[in-house]
Amino acid sequence: MCRTTPTATCALPATPEAASLARSWVRERLCREHAAAAEGAATLLASEAVTMAVLHGRPPLAVSVECRVTRVLISVADAADGDLVPGDPVPGDPVPGDLDDRLRVTLISKVAREWGVDNVEGGKVLWCTVPTGAVPGQAGVADRTVGTKAPDTVLPAGTPWQGDGTRSAHVDPQHHQR
Repeated sequence: MCRTTPTATCALPATPEAASLARSWVRERLCREHAAAAEGAATLLASEAVTMAVLHGRPPLAVSVECRVTRVLISVADAADGDLVPGDPVPGDPVPGDLDDRLRVTLISKVAREWGVDNVEGGKVLWCTVPTGAVPGQAGVADRTVGTKAPDTVLPAGTPWQGDGTRSAHVDPQHHQR
């Protein structure tokens, strides 16, 4: 875990303005020492994840950002149980829902290094990681992420949304540390 920037969480309204608020808030809270290069991807991912929560989740909503030195973890929590988007999967359709939902999930899967959805008590959390560009072993950069719990489900970048509610763990050992 980063010793420079603490993990931060922000409550958001369940309104269309939430995505814009999340982008601004994440931009302000990113670690200046490690995560400056990740700003564009981190704010984009936060915006898309919050939009999904506004459209398909239930209040309360919250966005969190955590610097893990070599990557940034963005998490968006809402109080709705179940799938990322409602609807039954259509054969051959990797993501249930409308075209905008499929595009959002595809964007998240392509931009994030890892991503997933965890069902938690009281709702679900969509989380994703973005590389910071910090190189382990350089002065001031820790070689390992210490004291953090890895998310339960890991979906490497490019993994399509299954759409059937299953959460098979897929771990890329080069990028995921427990």
